[in-house]
Amino acid sequence: MEKLARHSLQQILVPVAVVTVLLVAGTTSGKAQPTIQLRNQSNFTPISSPGQSGGSVDSKNCGFVARSPNQVLNVTERIDYLRVRVEATGGEPTLLVDGPDGRFCVLADEISGDSPEISGVWLPGRYSVYVGDRSGSRYDYTLYVSQQSND
Repeated sequence: MEKLARHSLQQILVPVAVVTVLLVAGTTSGKAQPTIQLRNQSNFTPISSPGQSGGSVDSKNCGFVARSPNQVLNVTERIDYLRVRVEATGGEPTLLVDGPDGRFCVLADEISGDSPEISGVWLPGRYSVYVGDRSGSRYDYTLYVSQQSND
């Protein structure tokens, strides 16, 4: 019985330890958030993800960004409408999306209310999302992902 209890305890502790290590590594390693899995859903609940804009890499046309994406979106099937929008606490935020159908940059302006966004049809694939800043400064932001045009 003791041998069985010890074996069961090992089966529980090893996975818990692995998950704990992954969570700690994820929170201390930098800005990248867990990958968001997306598929076409009529009852999609909008997602918000906080972070810090800017970075040390000059993207040439989309401000200064981090070395690794702030967020990764994995689109598993064609989505007829997806909107990604960022709201920053200051600065001149930018939104750089690098995916299977190209690299797109959106700058903050008066029309967008200083909240850059990209929306439309998204094809299946992995999308790296960078929240940059044209001034090179860093600001807190919230990234919003929605499949509804009125969110």
